[in-house]
Amino acid sequence: LSQSSSIPALHFLLGELPVEGLIHINTLSLFHNIWSNPDLTVNSMVAYILKMCKGNSTTWSNHVQLICQKYGIPSPLALLSSGPACSKSSWNTLVKTRVTVWHEEDLRRKAASNSKMQYLNVELCGLSGWPHPALQNIYTTQEAKKLRLHLKFLTGDFLTNERLSLDNPSISPACTLCQAPTDCTEHVLVVCRATSEVRDRLLPELLNTVASVQPMNQLLMNNHSASILTQFVLDCTSINLPETIRVPAHNPGASDIFRVFRAWCFYTARSA
Repeated sequence: LSQSSSIPALHFLLGELPVEGLIHINTLSLFHNIWSNPDLTVNSMVAYILKMCKGNSTTWSNHVQLICQKYGIPSPLALLSSGPACSKSSWNTLVKTRVTVWHEEDLRRKAASNSKMQYLNVELCGLSGWPHPALQNIYTTQEAKKLRLHLKFLTGDFLTNERLSLDNPSISPACTLCQAPTDCTEHVLVVCRATSEVRDRLLPELLNTVASVQPMNQLLMNNHSASILTQFVLDCTSINLPETIRVPAHNPGASDIFRVFRAWCFYTARSA
């Protein structure tokens, strides 16, 4: 993806916390080591600094205090004064949960106002280390090559004329291949006459794959709008789709469907 890709998309696709969150988890883990050893001099030093320092202090102790405030974790001074530390596993669970929830909510807020996140709905995505279904079961370099274009479409990073015209009004948003008035992601993937050969070839394969994975999927029963088909091709697990069409992310056959999506996006982009 390009340097201008939306940050929430990167983290939710990978299922990974921002580096800031990981550093904060490690910092709080170190604090627990100090809290667990009340006889060490460093324990007394941290407690003393916390009692004496101002809010703008640049000390490590105050840094820990600010981190705890950010994530709604009890004050480190109160913890040091409360007696024996809780178990390491309990502390790690509390810290990781609070840090993860905070960053998930923060990234979802940013995603809600990001126009590039139209097709990648992250309301049910998490940062627990499990990647998006689109990134799973990639075994060959050819699949990785196709995945790149799939992700560019999914994250709004594919430069259609419509996207280019938003940044440079002198560029026409019209399709240069079929002269349609708007060259958007939906147009490129499921409408443009110049890319129809790819759709005609891959649509039967897509429907057969869906039928084998989810036989009662309503995509097999009716002719759906271009917007529904576009969303399905980009992410069949998205909550943007109706319940009768969406494929659950935990369905083991979802990877087979995404394999067709990767080919669809790859060959369409080459045709365009």
